[in-house]
Amino acid sequence: QTFLDLSYNWLKDEEIKYQARRALHFIEENISNISFVIFKEIMLDPIKQIGYAINNDTKIIACAIDASVSLDITFVTNDLSQMLIAQTFLH
Repeated sequence: QTFLDLSYNWLKDEEIKYQARRALHFIEENISNISFVIFKEIMLDPIKQIGYAINNDTKIIACAIDASVSLDITFVTNDLSQMLIAQTFLH
């Protein structure tokens, strides 16, 4: 839903809308190779145990931690602080 909101919201920067549309096309073209994780509050337990603030970045990391239990995942981001936090949990 977030990608859809970004790709059509007239208030957003054109570059952001373009990137959101590209992401949607990528997902559509690779749907059979992609797993989706539905966020649940309980996923935040490892984040809370370390004492990190709860925000969108740590919620994304929490989903990755949860998925890594049963899937071989690769966590990719261009957000340096998010990557540093993720490295605490994902090796």
